[in-house]
Amino acid sequence: GSGGDTGRKTGFFAGFFCDITADLSGIFQRRQFIHAHAETETIQKLFVVLFCVQIDQIAAIIAHGDNRLASLCKQIHDYDELVSPNAVKVVLDVNGKALYFSRHPIPFMRNVPDVNEWLSNRCFYKHIGIYAYRTDTLREIASLPQSGLEKAESLEQLRWLENGYQVMMGVTEYESYSVDVPSDIIKIESIFKN
Repeated sequence: GSGGDTGRKTGFFAGFFCDITADLSGIFQRRQFIHAHAETETIQKLFVVLFCVQIDQIAAIIAHGDNRLASLCKQIHDYDELVSPNAVKVVLDVNGKALYFSRHPIPFMRNVPDVNEWLSNRCFYKHIGIYAYRTDTLREIASLPQSGLEKAESLEQLRWLENGYQVMMGVTEYESYSVDVPSDIIKIESIFKN
């Protein structure tokens, strides 16, 4: 399809895996099937949970060509999104690598007791679940067993952090609309109608 053609032109393979319950081992098996006779340096995984994806977001991942794992995040401006467990939050180090992902607002603002004031006192980021992997890295992380942090938060990317992998984060200004619960579908339909 067009995703494969674009990938060949840019040196990346764009894999569109539309399985909301997909795990890495299943994705890796499908990647092996798709590329049974051709090895690529990088594979991108896009979940169906990201309903709308801007091409610039994908380009932002590709820009991190020296990294083994890359993803995207966007600044949170809405209080409901900050406290929603369906919006995964991420904190970054000074070089833009992910320190931790959580369904809870992170970091905890101890000196700002009113949660309603957190957004005016610090920049918070939500994780945009688009990933770019190097092929050898995908092979490695697909074989990792579930970790304690992953089970606690139900976030697969914590398995990678807990095993010492670094995830380079690109910051995007584009909004992506996720479908995490049935009510999100109604919200997205409303956005497109308007």
